[in-house]
Amino acid sequence: MWPPPTGPRPTWIWRRATRPVVNDAERTAALYDTAVALLGEDRVGRLPAPFMGAEDFSYILREVPGSMAFLGARPPGVPPEEAADLHSNLAVFDEDALAAGAAVYAAAALRAGPAPAGSG
Repeated sequence: MWPPPTGPRPTWIWRRATRPVVNDAERTAALYDTAVALLGEDRVGRLPAPFMGAEDFSYILREVPGSMAFLGARPPGVPPEEAADLHSNLAVFDEDALAAGAAVYAAAALRAGPAPAGSG
């Protein structure tokens, strides 16, 4: 029997740390279209299934419509199955991807225009 009856007993405290990310459909479509226009369709993809992660960006999306996207930064020539996980100390990134990501988000923001009054 674990834990032993005379030993310490664990206490579990569960709390929600972050909320799920809920993208705005219109902003997501606009972001996708902007990325395709800037980078080409061969460099833009869609996830095959919803990503069930949580992220603090979700708090921003509760206040203003927007969309969170992933930026692929795997170095050229490294097969996906050989790339280290994003949060690994072995991860290596293609830093040229940062310029592409910044360009896509800047263009999407300019395309969207100012946020509606009272949002955020």
